Amino acid sequence: TEMTNIFNDMWAIYLSMFGVSLTLFTFIFSIMFSIKEELKNVIYSIKHSKAPSHTEMQKAKSLPNRIESLNTLNKHILILCFISILLFFFSYSSSRLIPETNSFRKSIFVFLSLSSLLYIMYVLIIILKVVKAYFKITKIQ
Repeated sequence: TEMTNIFNDMWAIYLSMFGVSLTLFTFIFSIMFSIKEELKNVIYSIKHSKAPSHTEMQKAKSLPNRIESLNTLNKHILILCFISILLFFFSYSSSRLIPETNSFRKSIFVFLSLSSLLYIMYVLIIILKVVKAYFKITKIQ
């Protein structure tokens, strides 16, 4: 029926969102790892240099901030991973285990719909923060 089709669409979307958020998490984690390695090299260079350059000193100050920003973003993405996988299991099990005639199924549908709206709002807030940070970083002085 139509409700079953909607549940099937929901769990497919949640599973896709899980995959996208997990991919983003892994990508950002690899960037963080690269920046940490760069920071180690800069610190080593500063320690073993008699007169460290201004550029090295600036990198030593700015790289931890980049790592922290990416870490915060990754925490939000990890939250999205968990939410999407929970919604996936909830919608998948609802479509498979609860009979179509059960009135509880409609309540679950309403819950999943509201959860989806909250999920989308959370994603939009994260996107706005990332875009704001992007324009702040790339602003020409």
